[in-house]
Amino acid sequence: MPTSKVLATLRDGIFLALNAVPAIHDYLAEGRLKPQPRYKKGFMYFDGSRESKVLTGMMLPNLK
Repeated sequence: MPTSKVLATLRDGIFLALNAVPAIHDYLAEGRLKPQPRYKKGFMYFDGSRESKVLTGMMLPNLK
């Protein structure tokens, strides 16, 4: 957090300009800046196949 009013205004201006671009706005709004979490242990057990190794440790979406 900048303590200078000039730096704060510059920061706000940069983000205002970035939010004007739809692709960048969506990227910032959806929080894609941080990497997806991976877990070593969990509820599901996989058998060691290639497909299982790809899914191991990934968060799976909740379906309605």
